[in-house]
Amino acid sequence: MQLTRSLKLGLIAVIVIAVVSSAYTAYRYRFLVEKDFRQVELLASYGDIVSLAGAEGMTAREGMSFLKERGLTGVVIQEPTVEDLVKRGDAVVYQGRQLVALLDEAEHPSWLSELQARGYLEPSRTYLVATNPVTGEQLARFIPAKLPNSYCLATEDGCVVGTVAPYEVLKDIGAGFSLTTAREVSSRGLDVFLQVRTWPGANRTSIGKVFGQFADMPGLAGIVFNDTTVPGYPGALDETARQMAKLGVPVAEIEFYPQAGLPKLARLLDQHLVRLHTLNDKDQKSLSSSEAIDRYVLAAAERNHRLLLFKPLSNEKSLAALGHMISATKQRLLEEGLSAGPASTLPASAAPLVLVFVAGLGVIAGGVLLFAALGWRRWLVGLALAAAAVWVLLLYADRTFAAKLMALTSVLVFPTLGVLTGVDAKPRTVGRALSAFVKMSGVSLLGAVFMVGLLADSSFMLKLNQFAGVKLAHAVPLGVVAVFFVLKAAPGRSLREKIEGMMVRPLETGMALGGLVLAAALAVYLIRTGNEGLPVSGLELKLRTLLDHIMGARPRTKEFALGHPAMLLLLLYGYRNNRFLPLLVLAAIGQVSMVNTFAHIHTPLMVSVLRTCNGLVLGLAVGLVAYAAVKVLGMWWERLGEAVEDEPEKIRVSEEMRD
Repeated sequence: MQLTRSLKLGLIAVIVIAVVSSAYTAYRYRFLVEKDFRQVELLASYGDIVSLAGAEGMTAREGMSFLKERGLTGVVIQEPTVEDLVKRGDAVVYQGRQLVALLDEAEHPSWLSELQARGYLEPSRTYLVATNPVTGEQLARFIPAKLPNSYCLATEDGCVVGTVAPYEVLKDIGAGFSLTTAREVSSRGLDVFLQVRTWPGANRTSIGKVFGQFADMPGLAGIVFNDTTVPGYPGALDETARQMAKLGVPVAEIEFYPQAGLPKLARLLDQHLVRLHTLNDKDQKSLSSSEAIDRYVLAAAERNHRLLLFKPLSNEKSLAALGHMISATKQRLLEEGLSAGPASTLPASAAPLVLVFVAGLGVIAGGVLLFAALGWRRWLVGLALAAAAVWVLLLYADRTFAAKLMALTSVLVFPTLGVLTGVDAKPRTVGRALSAFVKMSGVSLLGAVFMVGLLADSSFMLKLNQFAGVKLAHAVPLGVVAVFFVLKAAPGRSLREKIEGMMVRPLETGMALGGLVLAAALAVYLIRTGNEGLPVSGLELKLRTLLDHIMGARPRTKEFALGHPAMLLLLLYGYRNNRFLPLLVLAAIGQVSMVNTFAHIHTPLMVSVLRTCNGLVLGLAVGLVAYAAVKVLGMWWERLGEAVEDEPEKIRVSEEMRD
């Protein structure tokens, strides 16, 4: 069946309705939700504060007050291990046989006799003795809660904990939190965040006991998990969630530090989660203060992090330097429209299913138009109806999977359709080329509109769910576009004739080398997509930072420096033959990258919009400059050719005159 006028108008009507629906979804379930999500908690570690303040002869309280004046809003208290307490002298470890031998001495601690009297003294046990009341209170609350068959005996100096666990196991167990420390932090007007360690054998009983102790912590504002596994994973996460819900505070997700069980825990908590950004050990050693500040600001402004944990840098390790980072970041956040204070949390929200369904119909209509543009015009109505039926079934079976699959389809279809319908063999004037570029980009960006409509869900905004198929989204459109235009420009009428003609054509050295270079460039392009790509050079990082400061949101380099200028040149000169293939692929990268910008759902919508607009404006400007340079070089080359042609004639005339 041919793509009749009525069918084409019908498909366009579906796309228009889907665009309106997706635009409403973007406004209602992205823009308005993000609009109230503007407050960022500025944190420091209690251990860092104690260390930095102590080096300058200050107490921890004085250090916290100093940092609060510069913008600090909360403190993270990391749970120490038993070994940490022993190393700093807050506890002493004994083996049972040592204590039994100590009983024979004339002078021994009074608690030792009481331990024996109660029948708690056994040679095979391990004993942890607190050396001060604060540590004693801490151990008494947490060690018996975590370890079965353990007990605590109160003493004048604290307590004695006895357990069957050997010290090799006991030393790595979290020793809990001190109420005194939490009160000290809260009394400074700062929020308390507990960094909780996982312990072996965490079950429903021990989870209930341990988290029950957190309810007494003054100023508690959030829980951060310390290890790669969340307590209760995999079998008792429901109990962890139940205890977290009773506390009423969010769980923190640490960026670039995956923790088994955390996504499921967040879903059980109805997405009561905040994202946390901090520096790793490598960053602390390599970054300057200004670079670290840029990192913190970008994390909050462009990746929805509402907890920023500041760490001292190796080359600027002082309380003043840490305070400067905090105050400078706070000022930059204000410039970005954010504020410092208790962290905002996103409410669990998702677009109504009917709006997601309509967005998917728009993608299906675009897919039918793409098939028609590729030359396949048979059974188009049947194809559209079958796709719609499958779409309904997928939504019914698994909404999230269906939305992710259709979002991927959207970013595959519309950039491809935009390039196929926008690029032509005929050259254009500057005005017509600019007009064609705008129309093409509009078609491509339909893919972004539908993707936003399909994935308007707070789980994607918090990165609990992610757009799937990043590599495919970047590679497939380029492949389809390249094959289509290569075949279109090849001699022959039918597809078979074109392929046979290309197969028998001798391979030129220049084309072979060009193909290898193009393949290598595409490999680098694909590897650099995503977070685990090739490292970025220092020069490019500085350029990115500069553009971010100047333009508010940094445009992507592959758009403004490569893709968009190449597309403008291609529209000006036309795709005349397959020697233009490298330029075509480079040009298509700009359209593909522009749409995939919106696949980062955890980036605020308006940041993606601004980044895309900046890329278009700057890319067109670079393209016009490149076009002018090509024209000037062409004129110069033409004059040089004329001069070379005239040189023999000048020599002949000169020789005749000499004769």
